[in-house]
Amino acid sequence: MQIMNPEIASSILKRYLNGTCSEEEKLLVEAWFSRVVESGEPLQLPAQEIGDRLYSRILQEIAAAGVQKKEPGKTGRRTLVLRWLSGVAAMLLLIAGAALLWENAGVTPSKEQGLPMVKAPDIRPAGGTAYLTLPGGESVALEGQADTVRSREGRLLARLKDSILVYNTGNAGCTAACNTLHVPPGGFFRMQLPDGSKVWLNAASELKFPDHFEGGQRIVELKGEGYFEVVHNSRQPFVVKTGALDVTVLGTSFNIQAYHPEQVKTTLISGSVRVDRDAKQRFIKPGQRYWYDQQSNREVIDQPDLSEVLAWKEGRYRFSNERIQHIMECISRWYNVAITYRGPVPEYGFSGSISRKKNANVILNALEQTEEVHFLLEGNRIVVIKGKK
Repeated sequence: MQIMNPEIASSILKRYLNGTCSEEEKLLVEAWFSRVVESGEPLQLPAQEIGDRLYSRILQEIAAAGVQKKEPGKTGRRTLVLRWLSGVAAMLLLIAGAALLWENAGVTPSKEQGLPMVKAPDIRPAGGTAYLTLPGGESVALEGQADTVRSREGRLLARLKDSILVYNTGNAGCTAACNTLHVPPGGFFRMQLPDGSKVWLNAASELKFPDHFEGGQRIVELKGEGYFEVVHNSRQPFVVKTGALDVTVLGTSFNIQAYHPEQVKTTLISGSVRVDRDAKQRFIKPGQRYWYDQQSNREVIDQPDLSEVLAWKEGRYRFSNERIQHIMECISRWYNVAITYRGPVPEYGFSGSISRKKNANVILNALEQTEEVHFLLEGNRIVVIKGKK
């Protein structure tokens, strides 16, 4: 079988990593990568042997793929699980833990203080414990504790079932009292409200709610991000207050991101939602997102990729042409690290998908492979520096 010139194969791979390859070359590289992922062979290579052997294998595989014929009956691209769209080099970092694909892909020594990411210690997810603040101010940790939560008077408020906080539905007749669920950085928690509605809370989030709903509305207050599946009740609408606006529903599923009170995003998955802001009302349809920025007084209704919006609920990060500031905010909340920028902020849009169980180093090393951004670790602080590309 005729083999492609290694110099040509190397050139194709480098163009792929730089985003300058043709569509045919892109398909060629991705076809190779799909076979590597399915075979799992790179996983068997010790990290210290990644260098020359892996580089040689890359060239051989791409060269071989360049002359292979398409199998009959197979059309389109295969879905590449865990594909980081910045390129094959970044993906190999995720699989094998390697830092380099070729000699000049390393981090250029910097005069700045701090450790480059390839030498930094592991930055693991913070993994904090959620806790509940009761009306009397008592805090109850929701891991490693008894499977019931009671008021000071001994009244049963909730039970822990399979790490899900399920509130008692039999508290009607008592005066409603406010409870607050806190999810720390690196945390994730699920609960069921007294009316049966279900809530998923993302890291660094807080939900205030009564131990039972009374009156004409079911009102909760959210700081951070939450996904709601609301039980239908036309006589008692469900209202989520975020500070900048209120979201009113009868029975539906939706996501709200309100980490910054002045900037709120509401994405409707099913049902119907009304957004109330000042004296204005907006209705959004399933698949739409309402985005309000209080500082600029700007509101937008668009149609986002729902898999990207809900990726956190499934334990993943998923970005599509996303600004580095947003990505670093997500990293800050999940790994409980501070973020600072040194010099101009990178303007490049980044795309990719990865499990939140990975150490932050894996994500940052992958981003660095684009050569658009560079990171230093200074204690518990990640410094973001524009790349030299």
